Amino acid sequence: MFNKASFEELKPYIPTHCPACNSTLELSQDLMHLKCSNPNCVGSLSRKIEIMCKAFGIDNIGTKMAKALCDTYQISNLVEFFELPPEAFQVGRYSLPTAFKFHDEVHKRPLVSLADFIKGCQIFRIGAGISGDIAKSFKTLDEFMAATPRQLAARIPRVTTNLTEQMCEDRDSRKEEIYALTSFVTIAASPAEDSQPHKANIVITGSLSVSRHPPQA
Repeated sequence: MFNKASFEELKPYIPTHCPACNSTLELSQDLMHLKCSNPNCVGSLSRKIEIMCKAFGIDNIGTKMAKALCDTYQISNLVEFFELPPEAFQVGRYSLPTAFKFHDEVHKRPLVSLADFIKGCQIFRIGAGISGDIAKSFKTLDEFMAATPRQLAARIPRVTTNLTEQMCEDRDSRKEEIYALTSFVTIAASPAEDSQPHKANIVITGSLSVSRHPPQA
């Protein structure tokens, strides 16, 4: 089991600087994740854009395209990616007609589940599994955004209060950005839960057998 003792043994082999921008890497409190300390790191942001596009069902935006856009247009957050003009997608020597196709794909306003939307927002430590748990426990984005660390920990068994505090800190610091992203997608409504029990019709099939010899008195 991984603990502080084993961490000390591995410490000499843990990277200390980001391979994309050479800024200092920060280790999470649980000693399991490294994060670049540079908020404008091109490598981190291009990866976030790529993951967001996959979660939102936006095709053709891979690692190279995302990195080229971040490098060329100095994108600082996920919303700015959607605000790029059509000609911006000519990076990588694409023709203007092809660039317009990329732009149209980005702005097709896809229908996404709440789980995929939360995953696409790239909130600290919220991947596919935890975003799915959140969508089951909180039926709307507003409910999730208003949830406290204790409420998240109580409804999602796989996370601790310590971790949910970090999640909420990142979520709250990016609240404006997260809500702005709702302008570019349509979040599917959660299935309504009936408050009344379901009624069922009972159908009897087959033949009814009647004895030819009625019982004698």
